[in-house]
Amino acid sequence: MMMDPSEHLLSSSGNDPLAIGSSSSSTITTTATASMGEIADVDVYFKRLYSKTNNPPPISVDEFLDIMTRCKDSQIQREKDVFHNGIRNLFEEYKFYIQYPERELHLTAQLFGGLFERGLFQQQALIAAYRAILEGLKKPAGTNLWNFGVTALDRCKA
Repeated sequence: MMMDPSEHLLSSSGNDPLAIGSSSSSTITTTATASMGEIADVDVYFKRLYSKTNNPPPISVDEFLDIMTRCKDSQIQREKDVFHNGIRNLFEEYKFYIQYPERELHLTAQLFGGLFERGLFQQQALIAAYRAILEGLKKPAGTNLWNFGVTALDRCKA
């Protein structure tokens, strides 16, 4: 049985070159270590994005992107940290995308592409995001990572 992607959000990054703050990534770093409260804040948003029930109440990809935009532009450091942790979590999750069920993969790809669409990837995260999409597009058509790349790219141009 596939795990809900939100269950992976707190997993370690290992040596994934796309993971922000991974030991093999020299170009992408986090600005601060995430506190458990900040991780919990981000985790709640991801759980709501992937929710199939009303508990917690689901949010759409666009609502998630609105939250990320507000957090990025906030003057409150805790909210900025929520934004950075959300971005980091997407990269840490990349190694699990191949295992995602179709619905969750589609939502994640829409979120990824929406971050491009709204210009929310910054500096080195932008390069890693391009790399993640490109890696997906190199996979055989119809595979999870290829579907991720196509869906994210389609959302980028929207």
